[in-house]
Amino acid sequence: MKKSKQFISVSTDSSIIIWNYNSNHLWSLQQILNGHSLILQCLVINIIEDIIINGSSDTTIKFCKKKKEWLRYQTITDHSKSVFGLSLNQQQNRVVSCGEDKYILIIEQQGYNQKWEVIKDINQKEWIQNMLY
Repeated sequence: MKKSKQFISVSTDSSIIIWNYNSNHLWSLQQILNGHSLILQCLVINIIEDIIINGSSDTTIKFCKKKKEWLRYQTITDHSKSVFGLSLNQQQNRVVSCGEDKYILIIEQQGYNQKWEVIKDINQKEWIQNMLY
């Protein structure tokens, strides 16, 4: 993440690790985010680097928001199999996901509280590995 001098890695235990570039010119562990029960398959970060969206083999899409630290704040459970791909639109208010269940979900921020909601699901003949919005 260029703006915050951080980068993100994903561990085989399904955790997300946030690393920080410190004043000693070294990378140090800043935070570990847990929450998925199976391996992470995909991850996207919004342009202003304050939202991480990630999909997993546990069929869920999780949203994390940066306050003083990163916090998980929402989960989408509409996929029935592994989530393989995520993509954000240019306006950063819509996400598309694809999964092994052969569905593409269109997820949009809605209302005053900006909650993410599935607004459309599209059934495909075959599952899709990845996509770009």
